[in-house]
Amino acid sequence: DGNLKLTAYKDADGNYHSPTSVVTQNTMNFKYGYVEIRAKLPLQVGVWSSFWAKSVADKSDVKSVVSTDNHVVGEVDIFEVFDRNRVCGNIIKWDPNVLEGETTTWYPTAMNTAQCVVPPDDGLFHIYAYEWTPTEIKFYYDGVMYARFDITEPWLNPGEDGKGKEGYEYNIKDETGSDMSCYQDPQYLIFNNHLFYEDVSNANTHINISNPDFESADYLIDYCRVYQLEGQGEIYTK
Repeated sequence: DGNLKLTAYKDADGNYHSPTSVVTQNTMNFKYGYVEIRAKLPLQVGVWSSFWAKSVADKSDVKSVVSTDNHVVGEVDIFEVFDRNRVCGNIIKWDPNVLEGETTTWYPTAMNTAQCVVPPDDGLFHIYAYEWTPTEIKFYYDGVMYARFDITEPWLNPGEDGKGKEGYEYNIKDETGSDMSCYQDPQYLIFNNHLFYEDVSNANTHINISNPDFESADYLIDYCRVYQLEGQGEIYTK
């Protein structure tokens, strides 16, 4: 019916399935602008729907960005559904050696991590958006801003041991010394409709325990639109 439909489901044998991610990495990367989707989210316990972006060091980079050599990657989570009644936004940096065991870096202290909003569980479409400029990132739900992040200043260390919530480190500078430069690189968009279960996430509740009657969850996206100010930013397609 004109929507992108991402369906997670449990089959007749009791196995859980998450749909393939939809990404624009190999077709459209962009720098700065306002990105908006109109979507209907499956607000069910154990369902992990999301709308997010990751940076690439170069507009033509088609490698896995997490393993991009010697370059910190910026992640922008416009929202992730972590519970039945919450959508949460955040920005994260990936260390270039994260696949070798280095940690990710959350913005910038525990108090400012994962700012959330509670949309009504009304089964209707709502608008989720983010605005990215050279100085800040802002998240919106139905036109109301619910999270705002300064991307001009290095992140502050919240404690003497450099550790914050759940042991994540908050003040890892990349090897070039440009602590926030990853948020000036082109980004691509990602849409997921995952499920929480033990071999995918360390979430406190897993779909098979927290929602044993789960059958399926549809994440419907009516549209995705990218707007840019004249003279600011670029869109790269191929």
